[in-house]
Amino acid sequence: MLDDTLNNQQQAAAQLLAQGTLEKQEIAKRVGISRTTLYHYMKQAKFIAEVDRLKQDFKTFGKGLVESKLTDAVNGYWKLLEQSNNDMVRAKGYEFFIERSLGKLTNSHTISTEVTNIKQVDEDILEAEQEQWAKELEEGE
Repeated sequence: MLDDTLNNQQQAAAQLLAQGTLEKQEIAKRVGISRTTLYHYMKQAKFIAEVDRLKQDFKTFGKGLVESKLTDAVNGYWKLLEQSNNDMVRAKGYEFFIERSLGKLTNSHTISTEVTNIKQVDEDILEAEQEQWAKELEEGE
């Protein structure tokens, strides 16, 4: 039966790799293995899976930490904004807050359309219709 667990050196190397802050040479030195051994570990599926799992754990932890501080950060930002004596600073702060919440404000809209089914009309037909409308208006008065 194949052992799917990592030894202590592999675990330590996986953690240091997942952190992503050290060069491979330094990781090997800290763990007490050669760089060649570290590269050998990095080719093993179970080692790769552990590094990936640890990276995901670090990412999840970091995201949770940021989310837990978000309310405090927004409240602190708002408090600084409200306490500012500079109207321009407050206006820019409010603008930033609104744009982050609702999207960037725009002053103009451009609307364009393409008409593809245009029938050519002779001037004679247009003049005849105009005369007909004028006649109908006179009769209606």
